[in-house]
Amino acid sequence: MAFDGIEELFWPTFAVSPRAKVVSLNWRTWQQYEKSRSTFSWDLTFALHLYSLLLSPVHLLPWSVILLPILELLFDNSVHKFLSSGGPPFTFVGSVPVTYFRYNAVNRRWMTHMAGGLEHSPA
Repeated sequence: MAFDGIEELFWPTFAVSPRAKVVSLNWRTWQQYEKSRSTFSWDLTFALHLYSLLLSPVHLLPWSVILLPILELLFDNSVHKFLSSGGPPFTFVGSVPVTYFRYNAVNRRWMTHMAGGLEHSPA
């Protein structure tokens, strides 16, 4: 079990299983942890902002009309092949065009359907 963020549960859990083997991965001092966290936070924030600049405008403008044909050309029609063959599942495919298409499809079709109140069947 990992107790990241819920360290106060370690001793009660250990008390009910006293013969359990414990592996402690506490190898950094607080100062080292803080330095790592502050550096990573800036990198993560920058990456998320860059990612949102690419994907968030999908909700406002039809970027897929422009981007998907270019991605299809660059990546050997991977979205067309994916949709024509019916698989593999989205979670097993990691190409840029298929991931971008999935993002578009989920947000434009499924989320619109869910948010529109159409997900509930009449009782």
